[in-house]
Amino acid sequence: MKLMICYLALASGVLAQSIHGQNSGLGNKIQDPRPFKAAIDALEDRFGVPINYEDPRFEATDEIIDVTDQVQNTQQRRANPNVRIKVPKGGVFVIDLIAPNATVPSRDDILSLLIQLRSSYDAQALPGKFVVAQSSTAHGSNLVVEPIAVRNKEGVWTKTPPVLDSPITIPSATRSGFETLTQIASAIGESSGFRTVIGTVPLNALAHATMNFGARREPARTALLQFLQQLGGAQALAGPSPQMGFSYRLLFDPSYRLYVLNIQSVRLKASSDKQDSASQISEGSAAGGTSPQFRKQ
Repeated sequence: MKLMICYLALASGVLAQSIHGQNSGLGNKIQDPRPFKAAIDALEDRFGVPINYEDPRFEATDEIIDVTDQVQNTQQRRANPNVRIKVPKGGVFVIDLIAPNATVPSRDDILSLLIQLRSSYDAQALPGKFVVAQSSTAHGSNLVVEPIAVRNKEGVWTKTPPVLDSPITIPSATRSGFETLTQIASAIGESSGFRTVIGTVPLNALAHATMNFGARREPARTALLQFLQQLGGAQALAGPSPQMGFSYRLLFDPSYRLYVLNIQSVRLKASSDKQDSASQISEGSAAGGTSPQFRKQ
């Protein structure tokens, strides 16, 4: 049976317009199958700082919708009568953020925005609960948003570890960027028990990058972030500005219960690659106190 992975993207321009505006107060709403991801996408694009994201593993029946009739024609349905295409239902996320005054905000500013965003999201009873993390690797620090709880099929909130907590091992070798990413996706699937496939990626950057890469019982998150930083370094050596960074989007497909690993390019702003404050931020400092939803890794 041919695998079909389908994602419906509802209009998210309202939030993007709000965040891209010049006002210091940001307030609007977004309707999207993945409201928190859509908000992060807009922040990342506006401020030029890579923000990495992992989906919750959607389980609750009222958080998933069947869109087979919308995305398949009659011939496709006849050829695959037992295939049903399901996607996250999402919802309306009302955004109320105070934007930083700086034209090019620091990582601390973006971290504060993410914590505001997460707190607002939690208060609106939308799918999934998330943690905002700053993850450090040998190459620097990274902003990460990942799930910590989902509602199960009975609608009860259940703790769930991020798939990228799974330890992976990859033999050290020199490979192309795409070959390295393929190795990472395969290792995530083997370790987590959830098949992981490569989705949308910057093919040109991956094809032209060559790197020596390996991992030994490291959290998949750490290995993936190290890969993205090496990919960004290869891009910097390849040519002049604008300097590009990269972030991941690990998305859960409720139809086939697998993960799709997307990589996207981020045009870095002036200070985004200079602000490395992993050692300076204490837990919850950006939120004005210790928060169980923020941790350093």
